[in-house]
Amino acid sequence: MPAAVDSLTLGDDDPDWISVAIAVDGLPVGMFALDRGGYFRQFDDDPLDVLFRAFYIAPEHQRNGYATAAVSAVRAFVQQRLPDVRRVVLTVQHRNTAAIATYLKCGFVKTGEDYLGGLKGPQHVMVLEV
Repeated sequence: MPAAVDSLTLGDDDPDWISVAIAVDGLPVGMFALDRGGYFRQFDDDPLDVLFRAFYIAPEHQRNGYATAAVSAVRAFVQQRLPDVRRVVLTVQHRNTAAIATYLKCGFVKTGEDYLGGLKGPQHVMVLEV
């Protein structure tokens, strides 16, 4: 998981970034980050919102329910670690139907807005009330 592992250290010197490893029985299977800065502020300037980004489950661990379990735990994690946050926001590529289904299943809703600054095409903006 080279790209994900590299992302884990991005928050080391950034107070707006929290990197989270996803582990099952002590084995790392993925990661995500919560970000209050970066490109996120181009389309959401509410200081009570946080961006869910860099979500990754290693290919060999996919299709085991880990993504759904991790996304389902985001609300409680944010409530505990960032109690001032009121919404979790994410962007997801239009063509990533599996991720969209997971996010919807876990309580995220589409805002009807698109983020057009992604490298791989338009992305839905989705939110989760905390």
